[in-house]
Amino acid sequence: MTDFENQNRSFFMLVLLKSTLTSECALIVNTPKYKRLS
Repeated sequence: MTDFENQNRSFFMLVLLKSTLTSECALIVNTPKYKRLS
């Protein structure tokens, strides 16, 4: 495996992790609003 492939894989994992964290944060942030509405 070349360094370039290694960097690509790391970058992809980072983006995947970031989007997962963003989704979880969005859920956590939005949940209290829904609880207040209902």
